[in-house]
Amino acid sequence: MTSSSPDFLGVTGRTALVTGGARNIGRACALRLAAAGVRVVVGDLLADEAEQTARDIEAAGGKALGCVLDIADRASVEACVAKGRERFGRIDMLVNNAALFSALGYQDFDKIPFEEWDRVIHTNITGSFHCIRAVSPDMKAGRWGRIVNVSSGTYRMGRPHFLHYVTSKASLAGMSRSLARELGQFGVTVNTVLPGVVLHGLQSSRLPDSYKQMILNMQCIAEPLDCDAIANAVAFLCSEAARFITGQELAIDGGLTHGG
Repeated sequence: MTSSSPDFLGVTGRTALVTGGARNIGRACALRLAAAGVRVVVGDLLADEAEQTARDIEAAGGKALGCVLDIADRASVEACVAKGRERFGRIDMLVNNAALFSALGYQDFDKIPFEEWDRVIHTNITGSFHCIRAVSPDMKAGRWGRIVNVSSGTYRMGRPHFLHYVTSKASLAGMSRSLARELGQFGVTVNTVLPGVVLHGLQSSRLPDSYKQMILNMQCIAEPLDCDAIANAVAFLCSEAARFITGQELAIDGGLTHGG
């Protein structure tokens, strides 16, 4: 099939939960999967924007549901998954994209408040675990599933001044590898994507132009990375074409970390 066919990924009629789906990478993933015929549950703390993303999908002819989702709160995760099941019957895919990052400031590791460390680790690691636990029964019962954990190229680069964030994102790769072993017998794949530096919103505003240029100079493809590039890779890993790819890490960064 060509890319113009809605079912070229072989996933029409499947249902995905995209966490952090209201903005940026999450929104791009939600739109991309919907274009492939996937029914999308858009989960985000930004409830109004999650609803808007769902409306945009439906306006384009897709099927979607927006719901408020705080991945750090297990009850919130379970409620959102239950809402998705009520609407679409089951959850077949999980894009674990939500994370605590934009609210964090640059800090030396020994200046990070212990409370902030705990909050980042709980949200980004335990929150992702909450989501996997909530959707995995559907995948195991259906003997088919796709889990994509959105990590970050920062852990390969060893980016300073965000030790809690970088640590949390590194853990997702280990989580994926171990889960791939446990869930493979049920036809469930688990992979990790490592986005490079996507210059959107706050991320762009707080980085000096000199740093942005340095990143471009370090990339093999010296062009700004956008959210759609990440979403295309995520959609592939959710597809039938990727059914023998599991426990892997895929960097989407224009070659920024290709030596890592």
